[in-house]
Amino acid sequence: MAYRLKGKGIKIISNAIYIGAPGWLCISDNKEFILLDGNTTKQEVDLFLFGIFIYNSSICITDNSSESLQNLLDAFNSDEVVLSGGPLFYENDTRILPSCCCGLEQWHEVVTGICNKRNVWLGHDPFPVIEYGDNLTTIWSDDCLGIYGAAKPKDNLNSIEFLVDGLDCCLDKLRGDIKAFVTIPFCNRLNEIDHYMADDLMFAVMKWLNIA
Repeated sequence: MAYRLKGKGIKIISNAIYIGAPGWLCISDNKEFILLDGNTTKQEVDLFLFGIFIYNSSICITDNSSESLQNLLDAFNSDEVVLSGGPLFYENDTRILPSCCCGLEQWHEVVTGICNKRNVWLGHDPFPVIEYGDNLTTIWSDDCLGIYGAAKPKDNLNSIEFLVDGLDCCLDKLRGDIKAFVTIPFCNRLNEIDHYMADDLMFAVMKWLNIA
């Protein structure tokens, strides 16, 4: 399945699930993950929305779209929302994804940590880690550095190398990607579902993702 990924870079993603979605969401199949940028499709936005409901079982989703979106807005206003996701590192066919318990809502802290060459949480089983050098930063698909236990052999792992300047450039673009996702495809889709709630939800998500 194509994900609009070419060359080398970093994208912010959320994980996706669609089984049992109500009829007001236009979802026909699932994807491994959703790229969050200005080119996210309507179905991908709906997968993103449904994923929030699934990962936050206390937020009630029903066959009534307005009622469901109000429940979602109330949850955002209560600072109770989490979603699996985070930075995806890629180079051609090699992809290193955020693992279990890496939260999309923490993407900004992760990016800030990388910019400052700190250890960052990218999830577990596997445990992606980042090895910092003077001019080269290497993303490893599992813990070869012994940060979370016994070090894994590097020969058995995928890795992606970034020159420091190139990595900084990629990281700088992520905020623009996230803001474009929320203000264009996400907002447009909310307006189709319930235009009375679109602006409030858009601003709530911008605050949640630290782009307000």
